[in-house]
Amino acid sequence: MAERKILATELRAEDLEGKKLKVSYEAGGVEKWKLFFDGEKSNLIAADYVPTNLLDMTGYSVKKVGEYTVYSSSEVEGLVAWMKDPLKWEMFAAGIPGAKAAGGPTLKQFCGCWNVMNPQQKVSPNDGWINLERPKKLFVPHKDIWNDCRGYWLASTCGSYAWFVDHSGNATHYYVYDDLYGIRPLVTLTSEVGVQYDEELGMWLLV
Repeated sequence: MAERKILATELRAEDLEGKKLKVSYEAGGVEKWKLFFDGEKSNLIAADYVPTNLLDMTGYSVKKVGEYTVYSSSEVEGLVAWMKDPLKWEMFAAGIPGAKAAGGPTLKQFCGCWNVMNPQQKVSPNDGWINLERPKKLFVPHKDIWNDCRGYWLASTCGSYAWFVDHSGNATHYYVYDDLYGIRPLVTLTSEVGVQYDEELGMWLLV
């Protein structure tokens, strides 16, 4: 049975208590998504690293390495600018009114979501190194190296470095030519769409 509809912009942390985060949604060739509430906005995040053959890198210094990892052959701004270019990610927001997509969460969004889900273990985007205690798959899809992928990039810079989250549960930053990390697209919802939890299905619906 489905619960009441909540506008995406009115979702609060207490609405997530005791509920799974799986979302009934498919787009851009990605079939599995999760609700990623950062404390301010409701987002959808790809449940796993996305195959590089689904990504559009034209016009940027970003290169594919293997099936899941990417890197930038030049400056850090190239990687992060690509991740923040809505035209490169619009296929992942297809069919959702007003939604905008990016190549992944920013550090602020990541920390915000972690703090919502782990209020007793809060972290700050001002930390230079973030150690996540017992992270769930929402934050770390794989606890080991998977298909040569060690984690995923965040859409934030730190000087000449870019932030990433690795399989061991650390969030930190390194050179963008490190070809060990993948991409988890993020879709930000607006007031034009609502969310509704279906207890029987154990997932969120977009309504």
